[in-house]
Amino acid sequence: MRQRAINIYANAATGQSLDKVMEFARKTAKDVLPDGYTLAEVGASKDVIDAFISFIFTLVMGLLISYMILAIQFNSFIHPVPVMIALPFPLTGAFLSLLLTHNSLNLYSFIGIVVLMGITLKNSILLVEFFNKQRREHGRTLREAILVGGPIRLRPIIMTSAATVAASIIPALGIGPGAEVRVSMAVVIIGGVCVSTLFSLLVVPCLYDLMAPIEDSSHHVRRELDTADACEEEAELVGR
Repeated sequence: MRQRAINIYANAATGQSLDKVMEFARKTAKDVLPDGYTLAEVGASKDVIDAFISFIFTLVMGLLISYMILAIQFNSFIHPVPVMIALPFPLTGAFLSLLLTHNSLNLYSFIGIVVLMGITLKNSILLVEFFNKQRREHGRTLREAILVGGPIRLRPIIMTSAATVAASIIPALGIGPGAEVRVSMAVVIIGGVCVSTLFSLLVVPCLYDLMAPIEDSSHHVRRELDTADACEEEAELVGR
């Protein structure tokens, strides 16, 4: 069924974000439009909604693929959990930085959040992989591997995070043409890296300490089952 439509074109005022303008437009339309009339968003406002939906889908798929890759890398369904538990921390830092600097959540800040996910996963992988190596190759206990591996991995994690923050300072200052495009992304990266680095160094070792015994017990059960199967096969061969 075809309907009559009135197109209204406008640009956001200087210093106003598109999401705030559209929120005001929705509220105004709800109060002003009579029954039977609706508001349909088109143009840039619709593109923002589509971009947000695509971002959520991409983020969920990225997390799923990351878990599968980590499970293959560690040969475990348990060890990826301490790695990925640090992912909410950069989101907290990103949203706080946007709030403090009065920047909006847009396509470029979404890109910064995706970058943050990769940096946070990298830091957590460095810790968990080194803990496993300390226990596997050096025969250390769980607590010893954490106490020895944590200080060793502290320096590369701090150096990487500091280099990322330093590289994002200039774009965050908004200097040069087109700076308004880069500011939100740089601000997100700075806030997210600072918060995620601090909490990852504390939370990931603690969760690894809690979940590693579960993995050890499952490996122990599998070894007992393999040993029992081997004994049964050997008994069958001897009987023959």
